[in-house]
Parts: sequence; C-alpha cells; structure tokens
Amino acid sequence: MNNHFRAALIFLIFLELLSIFAWGLPVFNTVAFLVIVFLTFVLALKKLRYGIYIAAAELIVGSYGYLFSLNFGMGNTLISIRMGIFAAVMFSWVVNVLKHGGFRDYWCELNAFEFFRYYLYLAAVLAWGFIWGIIRGNDFGNVFLDFNNWLFFLYLLPLLSIKKQADGSNRRPEPENLETCSFVDDPNVMVQSARLNQRENKQELSRRLIVDDFWHGFVQIVLAALCWLIIKTFILLYIFSHQFIWALPEVYQWIRDTRVGEITMISNNFYRIFLQSQIYALLAFFILLPISNFQFPISNKNSKFKIQNSKFLFLLIGCLSAVIISFSRSFWLGLIGGLCVYFLYLIFYGLRITDYGLRIKILIGQVFKLFGAVAISFSIIFLIVNLPPKIAGKNLSSLISKRTTEIEAAGSSRLNMLKPLGLAIIKHPLIGSGFGATATYQSADPRILTTTAVASGEYTTYAFEWAYLDLLLKIGLVGLAIYLLLIYKVLQALGKQIKNFEIKSLNFDSSFKLEVQNSDFKIESKFRIHTFKFGLMLAFISLLIVNIFTPYLNHPLGIGAVILVSAFLDKGPINGNRSNSL
Repeated sequence: MNNHFRAALIFLIFLELLSIFAWGLPVFNTVAFLVIVFLTFVLALKKLRYGIYIAAAELIVGSYGYLFSLNFGMGNTLISIRMGIFAAVMFSWVVNVLKHGGFRDYWCELNAFEFFRYYLYLAAVLAWGFIWGIIRGNDFGNVFLDFNNWLFFLYLLPLLSIKKQADGSNRRPEPENLETCSFVDDPNVMVQSARLNQRENKQELSRRLIVDDFWHGFVQIVLAALCWLIIKTFILLYIFSHQFIWALPEVYQWIRDTRVGEITMISNNFYRIFLQSQIYALLAFFILLPISNFQFPISNKNSKFKIQNSKFLFLLIGCLSAVIISFSRSFWLGLIGGLCVYFLYLIFYGLRITDYGLRIKILIGQVFKLFGAVAISFSIIFLIVNLPPKIAGKNLSSLISKRTTEIEAAGSSRLNMLKPLGLAIIKHPLIGSGFGATATYQSADPRILTTTAVASGEYTTYAFEWAYLDLLLKIGLVGLAIYLLLIYKVLQALGKQIKNFEIKSLNFDSSFKLEVQNSDFKIESKFRIHTFKFGLMLAFISLLIVNIFTPYLNHPLGIGAVILVSAFLDKGPINGNRSNSL
C-alpha cells in the first residue's frame, strides 16, 4: 500500500505544478481539464474506488476546486475541476449500477444503509429549499450556485456501491431444496452443508477484502494529500516570508485566481497562509492525536510499532503547524474545543485505572506531549520564516496574541452580518426563504469597498460566514434540525462503537488465514481501532465548532467528511462484520 502513497504524492505535486502552468496558458488549462476528467471517468469505470480516490485527493488539496477549470462565455462561467471529476465519477457510477443489477437492486442496498432515512429527510429538505427559492423569485443563478454545493452529498451513492459490489459479487447460490438442509443426520447432507459453509467463508472473506481494501487504499491517498497540503503550506510561507520577488506576483495571483487560499501580510516578514483545505489538517490532527498519544502497553518494544507511531507523530506536528500558519481564528477555536473534549474524556472515561497516581502520571504525560508538539510546530515555523536570517520582524507569539484579540476587516464584516441576517431569518423562521435568499450588510472588506458606490461597503449576497444562520435563512429551523439530527446520529453511532469496541474472530480455516496474512490487508490492534474512532469523534466535534464562524458543513469540504464517516460507520451486510481496520 506504500506504493499508493508514493504514487499519489508524486502525482499531486505534478498536478499542482501543471495548475500553475495552466493558469498562465488558458488553452493548456482547457486541455488539462478535459484530460483529467476523461482519465477519471476511465479509471472509475474500471474500478469505482479509483474515482473516489481522485475526488478525495482533489478535495484535500484543491480548496474551492479550481486548480483547473473550463471556461465558458469569455470567463463569465467557469466549471471547476471538482465539478468535472464529480460528473465523471457519477456517470461511471450509473454505468456501474446498470452492470450490477440495475437501480432496483441498488435501492435495496440503500434501504440497508444505517443512516438512509436521515439522508432521505435531508434530501427532501434540500429539494424544498431549491424549489422554494425559485417559487419566491430568488435569482436563479444565486439559487443554483447556493444549491450546487449540496450535490456533493451524491458521492454517498458510489461509496455505497463499492459495498454493494462486495456484497453481491460472489454470492453463494441457494440450494435447490431448502428442506434437505434440515436433515442434519444424513451424512451426505452434512458434507454438503460443510462445503457450503466453507464456500461461504471464502466468499465472505472476498467480500470483506473488497471493502477493507478500499479503506486501506483510501487512507494511503488521504495521507499523501495531507502531506502535500502541509508541504505546500510550508513552501508558500517560505516564499512569501523571504520575499522572493521573482515568484511573489505570479504565485499570489495564481492562488487568488484558482481560489486555493488567501495570503495576507501580518508583519514585514510574516504572512498568513490560509488555505480552505487546511480544515483537513485540523481534522487529521484530532484523528492522529489519540492514535499517536495512546501507546499502551507503555512498555511496547515492537520496533515496527514505534516506527509507525513516529510517522503519526510527524504528521500530527505537520497538521498542527499548518493550522497555526493559517492564522484562522475559526480553526483555532475548533482546535481548543476539540482539545477540551479530548482531555475531559481522558479524565472521566479514557483512563479507567484504579491507581490514581498512575492515572495522573499518564494524564500529565499527555499534556506534556501536546505542549511538546506545539513547541516543535512553533520551532518549524520560526525556522521557515527566519532561515536564512533577514530583517527582524515581530515574534510569532506576539503575532498570535494580536490575532486572537484584534477585530480586523473580516471580523468586523461578520459582526455587521448579524442584524441583517436575523431580520431576514424571522420572515420565514420554520421553512426558510429558499436557496439564493440574500441579505444586505455593511462590509469592511477592502476588496468589496472598491466595488461599491463611493466605497460605501453596502453589500448584498447569498453567502454568509455564519454557517448555522445561513442554514436557518435558506432551509429554516426544520431543515437545520434535520441536518443536525443526521450529524447527531453519526456521532451517536461513533460513540456506541467507541464504548463497546471489539474485534470479532473471522473463524476461517488455516488456508484462509494464510491468505489474509499474505495480502495487503491487515487487522489493526483493538486499541488502535478504538482510538482511531475516538479521533474521528474529536474531528467531528471540532468541525461543528469551526462551522459556527466559517461555513464548512454546507460546502464540499465539510460535506465530504460527513459522508465518508457515515459510509465508514455503516453496519450493512459487510460493514457490520468487517474488521474496521485503518
């Protein structure tokens, strides 16, 4: 599986360089867009999982999804590469479903999905928001662009199709006469039953391997994308902090035009490198935190375990560094909130040790490890900014202190949104005003000031930073409650699995065990699986906190996390018995 990681990392770096080249050459941009979409379709048609891998990698590194784009109408309409990949994967999924029994059989698989009813409720609410927005006369362009993000939930369909293929690819034929199976005293019937059981075991193993192999490959792709996201953050910080005149104008313009992120000068030698995709660095930090910190038994001398744990620690520190460099107060608030939940869990539940002295010792050890990670992250940032030495600027700690207390243009604009949003919401508090609903507020953003009459800053928009209020405006209290109910059910399922975690024995004969051991598939330790799921819960909680001030749960970046965790936790015919490996 390491080949997946290396290949994905190299390919992502290559694509990012191609994106810079395509930004300067519109014709090449169009060609690259079409080639990527075509290759995605071909690969997804061959194996649907490849399409999911490509979509996930692009999501983590692409922010708004415009690394490549297709230009229509002299620049008035841009189709993002994310939209192109989505179309390719969904079309290949339709072909795939038709090849494996059609939509009638697939509907049965959907009904077996653990969270199906809640997704169905959400789909009804979203459809209502779209129709209601049109009925109310909201600008159709705004309605479509507002609703467009929610279509990302459709990726859940190909995700479940992967499980369906596993469940139906090698299904055992039923015996012609079911009644004969009850006569267990007949030796011939007993032999037949044993053969059927052995065949069923092989098929069960095969089905499980399809699903588990998907998740193994998926994790490798995600890790590669995360590594590149962190490296890209470091590279951008270095370029801007060291004022590389030969690169600054082009790199800055490329980042803005492709909507990869925002670069803001904070002092004379320190820049804020904010990439919207850095939300995945925050989520990964919380997933990795319990995995890399819980090292029981403490006396573990397994060298492979230590090497693997070191990799997790390095990645955790990289993720934390990226979150700090983002200078996003929303991220920092999510970080603090998640850490509070983490330590409360350790105190009241995670450290179920009767020896209170040992419990305090372990808890203090976790605190010191966290402070160590923070110290290393600050050191990395300091070295990137100050090596080789140049004109001294403000120290990093003072910049962070200033960032947490100041109210600059973006913060002021957020506060100015509150009253107009509240007045718009109370018009239709229960059912909402539909997608595309707008409100007018006073913006302090310099970019908006230059576009308004006499720099008044009066700005009308359908997109708002207050994500939960945005949902209240568009789909009302009913819609928001249904979305939060879905998230609650996912968290509830996660909590139950954390509380009652266990690994069930496969009980295959020795030949099948050997087959498992010789494959890329491996069953992780019980404790590591448990801590991985706990990390998922921490990540989800931090995402909910970030979403208060920055809209992610109504954007593909947050929606992607919701559907992936939902699919992973599903207790359908396969997932209910799978090994839940990392």
